[in-house]
Amino acid sequence: MGWYHSHPGYGCWLSGIDVSTQMLNQQFQEPFLAVVIDPTRTVSAGKVEIGAFRTYPEGYKPADGPISEYQTIPLNKIEDFGVHCKQVSILSLLTISNPTNSCFFVIFSQ
Repeated sequence: MGWYHSHPGYGCWLSGIDVSTQMLNQQFQEPFLAVVIDPTRTVSAGKVEIGAFRTYPEGYKPADGPISEYQTIPLNKIEDFGVHCKQVSILSLLTISNPTNSCFFVIFSQ
């Protein structure tokens, strides 16, 4: 179970409101997953820009690790991202492309 939404041109990450929404839903539904897609970057890159996330339980302190190179965050959104980045776990995804997707990208980008 989960929810999805888009961040057109902003990349795939959870904003403060997204983090709150995810945390609330994880309290009542397990498993619960947040999915974000960036249709603007998907079209320009020719591949799906998608991210899947879960929030850490309240009070959990993730280990300090290297900064993720998952993607860039626009400067006007970096403060919102930075405040909440230690509350979110980025999940690994496997995306599969097929001829139908390729046609969609060609049609959608014209």
